[in-house]
Formats: sequence, structure tokens, C-alpha cells
Amino acid sequence: MKRWTFVFVVMVDLLAWFSAFALAYWLRIGSGWIPYHSPVSHDQYVSFCLVIAPLFLGIFFLKDLYTRSILLGVRDPYLQIFKACNQCVLSAILLSFLLRFPAPSRGWLLGIWVLGVGLVGLGRYSVHRVLRALQNGNGRPERVLMIGANEEAKEIARQLEATELVDVVGFLDDFNPPGIGVWEGRPILGAPRLYREIAQGHHAKIVILIRDAVSWETERFVLTDASCKNNVEVYIGPGLSDLQLAAMSLSYWGRIPLLRFQSGCVAGSGQTVKMMFDYALVLAALPVTAPLMLFLIARSIALGRRPILECRRVLGRNGKVFCSYGIPTRARPAPDFIGRGGQERSGPAESGAIDRWLVQSGLDRLPQLLNVVAGQMSLIGPRPISPENGRQYGRYLENLTAVRPGVMGPWLFEQGLDPKLELSLSLHYLRNWTVWNDVLFLIRLFRRIIRAGFRLPSFGARRHPRRHGDMPSPDSPRQRHPPPISIGVRHEKSFSIGRGTWNAIASADRASSKVPASHRGPATARHLA
Repeated sequence: MKRWTFVFVVMVDLLAWFSAFALAYWLRIGSGWIPYHSPVSHDQYVSFCLVIAPLFLGIFFLKDLYTRSILLGVRDPYLQIFKACNQCVLSAILLSFLLRFPAPSRGWLLGIWVLGVGLVGLGRYSVHRVLRALQNGNGRPERVLMIGANEEAKEIARQLEATELVDVVGFLDDFNPPGIGVWEGRPILGAPRLYREIAQGHHAKIVILIRDAVSWETERFVLTDASCKNNVEVYIGPGLSDLQLAAMSLSYWGRIPLLRFQSGCVAGSGQTVKMMFDYALVLAALPVTAPLMLFLIARSIALGRRPILECRRVLGRNGKVFCSYGIPTRARPAPDFIGRGGQERSGPAESGAIDRWLVQSGLDRLPQLLNVVAGQMSLIGPRPISPENGRQYGRYLENLTAVRPGVMGPWLFEQGLDPKLELSLSLHYLRNWTVWNDVLFLIRLFRRIIRAGFRLPSFGARRHPRRHGDMPSPDSPRQRHPPPISIGVRHEKSFSIGRGTWNAIASADRASSKVPASHRGPATARHLA
């Protein structure tokens, strides 16, 4: 990290804090909106601010807010900023007692806390945008070296490069010789034990170790060597694709850091925020959706269709089966929808143009908003899965059912997706879920509807029907070690959904290894199994 970057960020933080000091003073005291009778003068407030400003910077430094990965935007600093601002205000109160300063206004302290969080966060966001623009303009993103060359390492490299802040220069591997291409033309550069020399030769400052991709001897060497002082930052990446789909929280037992797994990919406060987001949107759309739903129900009654609402059995969160509601139409095969008493509906698959339009536009799924209100579905999420098709997803079914299924999702924009590509999109959505990504998804959907002349994107069936064998089967002899999504010949497609670009990866049915047979020893075969 260059020195000017560090100085620039420190100056931005100082400007944000002094702006918070001044604005909080004006709101509480200078404006006269709230009566203030304290004997503390303006000069005393200025002196107090000059004392606590360096203290606040020291707290930011102790909270690792000036590390390389934070400054370059590789890691989101906003949660750390919030925690650091809390400690800054508490330290200011403590300092006023220790140094016998006149007691500052409680309203002013509250103001610098609220404004400090907002202004410092805004300043850091602006700094990241400027640094990203400079990096993109100079073609010099952060160079990263991967230790390990299995499918998990490729997936992590793909995720990192999607941020546009990272350039994976190559891989280090125990099981393959140097020079073999691994991913996107990035070759194997050498043995993991030479990671410091190779990183220095390729001007890489960050090394990521994939534990399941190397031997235990190499893992122990890197972990031991990383504790020595050097110019390379070593990170440990997740060893399995499923680990990226798990919600985890870091806790310390004594001096031992432990990761606690939580239920679902969106867990804890994230689950609450997503549910509140769904309820807010449903409530906002109620003046439009309620009359439209009543009109469609009245149409079904006038046509003599029973039941009024069809019930489709789908898998919900944690695999719990529930009824997903829909408007009865004749534009799809009846066995997918179960009526009252569990009896399958019968009738012709053909119907009029209105029924076909309802299915293609997705308006026949409008009653699914009732499932959203009941907490069974989310507005945005993976495609609902019927219990009959659940076995085709193999081990990935647990990841997809760890959250509530969605009325809409990343699969909505591409109805001709191969099932494996759709699965990859859903998993990518779960890995990268944020409320901001959901907002961007809705904005993109609205823009697409406007460009299409207010025609909704098709919710109809896939043009590529799912076949038995499209997904890894639990009965397959390879199910004990099911292949990741990206094994084999890769077809890559980009989707601008949410933050950055989503690279969806679909695998061909026949895997082809790029490792020559002469280079495969027993360890290599065991590693690739």
C-alpha cells in the first residue's frame, strides 16, 4: 500500500470527524433550536475536539481500519466503522472525566455519534470509489496468489475477480507441475512452499490458502510461515463450496477463534431484515395487487373453476412442505397443482390466450403474496422446488431449502437456462445476498419491464425441461463426493444482478481434466476423486 493512500484516507477521516463535531455543535447549541444553559464556551468545545480527534484516529487504527484490504475495498469496513465510532464516543466521555474537561452536552455527544457514523461511512465509500476508479484506470487491481488449484480455489478466484478489485495472477499446487492452465489462462506457478518468492516475483501482496486443496504438510508449513514477518498477507479461504453458503459468526473461546454455523444462508439479523423488506414491499404494492387479485379470483368464479385458489406443494425453509397458491388456469399440465382434498385436477392443457398470458406474465402466481405474508416465501429467492423434483438437486437441495423460496429470483431473466446454470445462479445469489442486491434486482426488473413496453418477463416453464440426470442424483455412486457445479467443460454467462457481475457457471455432463495422465500420481488421483 502506498503511503499517499494511507495519508489520503486519514485526512478524509479527520475531515469527516471535524464536520461531525461542527454540525453537531450547530444543531445542539449554535442554532438555538434547543435551549442550552451550560457554562461551557465555544473555545472549550474547540479545544476538546482537538484533543479527541487524534484519539479517534488511534481507535480506528486499533480496529484495523487502515489495513491494506480495508483501504482498497477488498473488505467492507462499515461494520467495523460502526463499532469504532461507538468506542470513540465512549472514550470521549471517559477522557472528559480524566482530564477534568467541562462536561460536554449530551445532545452534542449523541450528535457526533450519529453524524460520525454517517459521515465517516460516506467518506470511506467515496474513497473506495475513487481508489477503484484509479485502479481500473491504471489497470492495477490488487494482485492475489491462490495456494491450491481445485474447484473450490477456482470458485473463490471467480468470486474475487467479480469484485473488479482483485487480479488472481496464478495458482500454487502440490499435485500438478508448473505451467498447466487452471482457470481463465492463469497457470500453476510453482510449489506452495515457495509462495513468498513467487508472490514477490509477481508483485502479489495477498496470498489465499485453500486448505482442502493442499497436503497437510503444506498447510502446516504455510500456517507456520505466515506468522513470521514478511510482506505478504496470508488468508485462509473456505475449503468447500458449501462453506460459502453457510451463515457463520466469529467468536473467541479463550484465545481460540471459532466459527459458529447458523441455520440458513440468510440468518440472524439478515433474516429479520429480509422479512421486513418483504413485508414493506407487499404493503406498498397492496393498492395495486389487492384489486388485481380480487379480479382474477372473480374471473375464476365466473368461469366455474374450482377450487378458487390452486395449491402447489413445494419445499419451504428447512424442507418443510407447504402449499404455494396460484390462480387456476388451463395453460399448464394439471398434475403440478393439487386441489382440495389432495385430488389432482384434470382437464385439457390448452386454454385461451388470456390463460396463456397469465402464466407467461406470472400473474397467475399473484396469490403467492399470501405465502409471503405467512412467512413461507420471500419476494426474491431461489425457484420453488416440488418434493418430487427435490432428489434431482442432490446435496445442493439443503442449500436451496435453507432459505425461503422466492416469488422472483435471478432465474427470472433467463427462462431458457440449463438446469445446472440455473442452480449456479441460485447458489450465487445465496452467497452474495444483501438487501442492496435485492433492491438492485427490483430496479433491474422495473427497467426491463419499461423497456419491454410494460410486458412482464415470462414466468412460464423452461424451454429446456429438466430431465432425470440434469442434477446429481442421490442414488448415484459418485454422490459420496458429488462434483462441484463447475467441474467439466464450462459454459460461462454474465448477469448484472445486484452488486457487480454474476458469472454463472454450468457444467457439461462429461467432465474433462486438463491434467495429463503422465502427471497424475497417486496423490493427484486421490485429490481429484
